Amino acid sequence: MSKYFFKLLFIFIFLTKPIFGQSVSDTTKVLKINDLYQLVMAYHPVAKQADAVVKQAGFETQMARGLGFDPKIISELNSKTFGGKEYFRIWDNYLKVPTWFGAEFKVGYQEAYGKFVNPEKIIPSEGFSSIGITVPIGQGLILDNRRATLRQAQLFQKISDAEKTKILNKLFYEVAKNYWDWYFKYNRFKQLEVGIQLAENRYKFVSQRISLGEEPAIDSTEALILLQNRIVAYNQAKMESQNSLIELSNHLWTKEGEPAELDQQFIPEKFNYSEIKIDTSIKEILLNYASEFHPEILKLNYKINQLQIDRKLAIENLKPTINLNYSYISRGIMNEAKLNSDYLFSNNKFGFDISIPLVFRKELAKMNITKVKINRTDFEKSILKRSISNEILQNSNELNNTANLLTIQNKLVLNYITLRNGESQKFMNGESSLFLVNSRESSLIESQIKLAEMESKYKKSKANLWYSSGKMVEY
Repeated sequence: MSKYFFKLLFIFIFLTKPIFGQSVSDTTKVLKINDLYQLVMAYHPVAKQADAVVKQAGFETQMARGLGFDPKIISELNSKTFGGKEYFRIWDNYLKVPTWFGAEFKVGYQEAYGKFVNPEKIIPSEGFSSIGITVPIGQGLILDNRRATLRQAQLFQKISDAEKTKILNKLFYEVAKNYWDWYFKYNRFKQLEVGIQLAENRYKFVSQRISLGEEPAIDSTEALILLQNRIVAYNQAKMESQNSLIELSNHLWTKEGEPAELDQQFIPEKFNYSEIKIDTSIKEILLNYASEFHPEILKLNYKINQLQIDRKLAIENLKPTINLNYSYISRGIMNEAKLNSDYLFSNNKFGFDISIPLVFRKELAKMNITKVKINRTDFEKSILKRSISNEILQNSNELNNTANLLTIQNKLVLNYITLRNGESQKFMNGESSLFLVNSRESSLIESQIKLAEMESKYKKSKANLWYSSGKMVEY
């Protein structure tokens, strides 16, 4: 009767004890990876650095616009007095307004006094006002240095946007890897913790059986060895779990920019088996996305566009410089009464200037150099696109293979549970031994740990696939 009672007690203790899973007590808190992503995005210095890259590019675009297209008010005063006699005094004021299409408007007012004023500078005593325009009809009509600089600055801002995406992609990929590594190490530690409890209970159970003379004394040694081995493995796993959480804390910062630490009471989220599926269409979707929107591809495309602007400017500089100048002039301050066609055609200044280089060695050399750079960048982009495509294909294959293996491993765990339960039942009926029961249980624990490892690998493979395509890791 006592032998049957102890075996029944054994079955009750070891078959009703949960072998694997997360139990959340009042002191534990689940840290979901989506929440972690949001904290990283909000406060991580690298995320702020990525924003700073874009802001800097915006300021550089603003600077290029200001250098080339800000209106200017200019005032010049020149006077000469010699031997107590005033020779001349010339005061020239004007406003220059550059335009996007190359022309430049000019509004001015001028005064000139003195006995020795250059006859060309002699103007009425009430002063001289003018409204004029300078229009390039040769070099500079389609493109000039000001417009080229601004367009390149705008492209640099797009390059900065792509660089920001690249920085954040890498950051979130590192977060995902560290999180799912912690997931595996934490679950391995918890599984071994359960294993120790089982081994302790079994050791007590066997010791009681030996004291009643129902089991050989050697069984207590076997049970003790199993317990000691699990304690060693448990302590190692606990240390690695704690260290992996500390490593994950590297990605957490406070709003004030101070490093934050994760409390050891945090636990990872559960693995969601409903998301495991082999979808061959996602591979094509990511391939198409990467060919157009991968940050490195975008950066090379914008770089080529910048070089194209350099090439167009070099071609534009092969043209002769021809600038037409026209100004409407008036005595004193210009008013509405003077703005009529008769007055306009009777009071004006007109001129032009032409400049033609005898040889174009500089412009031709720049044009050819730019063409070579464009070709080199095209080759670089082709190589990069192939490399990215192959990486996506490899990572897609790895993800699908891991999904298959994970499904098999999950079924394997269920089979190990059945095998362990069956062996325990045989032991209760006197048809098995403690060694076989221990062996079945150890195999079950190992398979559970292997399952957690494959769950972690699946998640990291998925993050790797998204990262290789240039997409942000899915929230």
